[in-house]
Amino acid sequence: MKISEYKNKIINGNAKEILQKFPDESIDCVITSPPYWALRDYGVATETIWDSKEKCIHEWDNLERSHPSRGKRDGSGVYLDPKYERKGANKSTVNSSFCIKCNAWKGQLGLEPTIELYIKHLSEIFDEVKRVLKKEGTCWVNISDTYYSVSGGKFENDNLGSKDRNRTKGLSQANQLKHGKELAQKNLCNIPARFSIEMQNRGWILRNEIIWHKTNCMPSSVRDRFTVDFEKVYFFTKNKKYFFERQYEDFLSNQYDRARMAKARTEYGGKWAQESGGAIKTQRAFVAGNKQGRNRRCVWTINTHPFKGAHFATFPPRLIETPIKAGCPEFICKKCGKAREKIWKYLEKPTRTGKGNKQLQKDKENGLLATQGGTSSSRPDCTVNPASKEFIGYTDCSCGIGFRPGIVLDPFIGSGTTAVVAQNLGLDFVGIELNSKYVVLAEKRVVGETQRIRNKCLAL
Repeated sequence: MKISEYKNKIINGNAKEILQKFPDESIDCVITSPPYWALRDYGVATETIWDSKEKCIHEWDNLERSHPSRGKRDGSGVYLDPKYERKGANKSTVNSSFCIKCNAWKGQLGLEPTIELYIKHLSEIFDEVKRVLKKEGTCWVNISDTYYSVSGGKFENDNLGSKDRNRTKGLSQANQLKHGKELAQKNLCNIPARFSIEMQNRGWILRNEIIWHKTNCMPSSVRDRFTVDFEKVYFFTKNKKYFFERQYEDFLSNQYDRARMAKARTEYGGKWAQESGGAIKTQRAFVAGNKQGRNRRCVWTINTHPFKGAHFATFPPRLIETPIKAGCPEFICKKCGKAREKIWKYLEKPTRTGKGNKQLQKDKENGLLATQGGTSSSRPDCTVNPASKEFIGYTDCSCGIGFRPGIVLDPFIGSGTTAVVAQNLGLDFVGIELNSKYVVLAEKRVVGETQRIRNKCLAL
């Protein structure tokens, strides 16, 4: 089937099964936040069957086991682990089942009995993501960590389920997973790192680990550790060469930086200098440099964004605007599939400052280090002072067929924030969501945003 049949739609179903229907290399950019491990039961009526062998007629034995690679084989041919007991033997068992024939597991993503099994299932979904992503495509994954101990939140602000259900089942179902012996109690599970390493093992290239810093994070009552105020966003690619448009931020972020730079400019003339055992960094670009700003850093301070609908953990739109702008082309040729890239013109020529080897050696002897910037092999310590530039147009592939917007995929689209942001940026989207109630919610949100954009255009 062609990807155009799914374009600008939210599909209800299991992400792995839906993705298997997509054609190879049909998606330009992926951005998503998958269900976190042991967070909650999402209340999906139909449970997914994982790791099933072909033609197996499953017999579900509600034993709690570890992943097969961690257990022992008994006489019945089933991998068992002595730490798990039959369902009902104690209050720590979880509603999930293994097939006694092929070791398949039946349950929701995020409610696997072990962290290892969760990482395996999640990575299998991203194997399909990798297949449907173009060679020059980018993939951005927001994933958070959890502690191997009982959580106290009740998720009562999730209006898609009753408060009683959210309190007694949604949280309880997830907390029961943390009574095992996979880790000692109170351990940070280190799930983002485990996931990123497994993605690398499966051929992905990890380009950045981005820290989403939340100044309005939920307060914590813990007394024996620090409050966690960040989550991670991983930036993956399939190949060494991929589409990427640089994003910028202001050079000077606060009053302390401005005072620091002013002092350094006055005393050291834009060079690196040693002071009080530490280096004061000043680039000429800070003084008379690129008006666009500096290349964006990896710590993004963005507050969480409330949504009056039912989903309790929505993306802040600002968090995913930058990845979409950086990793998804605005225009793609309908014939050859080549992305148009922006063309910039310098308003003034960049200037260069160069020093010979003798002067460079004198600077080092005097405690001055080389200025930071682009250097030329023929001219040591040759620093480029970037000049202001303006956007003048796009590259053209000369096919003459026309262009289409890039396509953003979110295989766990939830309340539809990715679709809304993609629409606002003039891009197409494809969403997948397992919970049918979330699908209805996201579709209403997308329709409302479409109408808002149309009304805005008519008013111009």
